[in-house]
Amino acid sequence: MKNLLTITQAAKILNVHPDTLRRWEKAGKISTIRISSRSHRRYRNSDIFNIIQNRIGEETLHSPSLDKLIQKLMQKSQVEAKNHNLAKKLIQIFISGWKQQNLHKITLPLSSNCALINSQGQIVSGIKTIQSYTKKQFRKVKVKDWNIASFYYSQNTAIFEWVKTIIINRSEQKIEGVTVIQFSNNKISHIREYRQDLQ
Repeated sequence: MKNLLTITQAAKILNVHPDTLRRWEKAGKISTIRISSRSHRRYRNSDIFNIIQNRIGEETLHSPSLDKLIQKLMQKSQVEAKNHNLAKKLIQIFISGWKQQNLHKITLPLSSNCALINSQGQIVSGIKTIQSYTKKQFRKVKVKDWNIASFYYSQNTAIFEWVKTIIINRSEQKIEGVTVIQFSNNKISHIREYRQDLQ
């Protein structure tokens, strides 16, 4: 999901109406990526850049400065890449905290009003409440290993699939799941975990 634009963002960069992008898609002039259950359109920065390059000199591109458009597109790509890397770093700190049973590392990347929803649907909100919840979890569960299988980031939201090995009552279990994380002001502001036992 890295370096993807919404239809509104792509239309604004190209200075065309969103309906124009829909027509171009039907005509095969541009490809889209469909995301979510509602099939929202997303456009690759590279595809938009190619349209800009291919349309130089055509009157249908109503832009006062092509250089400005290209620069804007490249800046957006750089910001997304920076945010992607920061998101991954914060998640890695959070995960390493669980593996090391290090409360400070777990809470370091979290915002003060972070909300955590575990796989059973329990909501834990606020840093102090999360600290208490985590201490209780340390007494019940030891995270032996936690590997990220895939990672996606777009517009302040990360989704990652994982496989985790935990020890409960001296019994080792392997579980897999997906976590959705939202970010605000360079911190994790919301965590929602979904999991499935593998045995």
